Amino acid sequence: MKKKYIIKTLLKDFLTATLPTIITRDYQIPIASGKIITLIGARRSGKSFLLYQLVKKITVRVPKQQII
Repeated sequence: MKKKYIIKTLLKDFLTATLPTIITRDYQIPIASGKIITLIGARRSGKSFLLYQLVKKITVRVPKQQII
């Protein structure tokens, strides 16, 4: 039951928060590959901000409520 509450809380926080200001990187994540993509790298190398960039790109076509 506790895991379910944590997931609900994280999703609610994501939906109500605004995305942070990002500097667009040249790196592109291949979202149409039909495969699971894993970002790995050193700490503080920009992995989270690449995901924020992807979310910003996707929200042009898809409502934020449909993104997990």
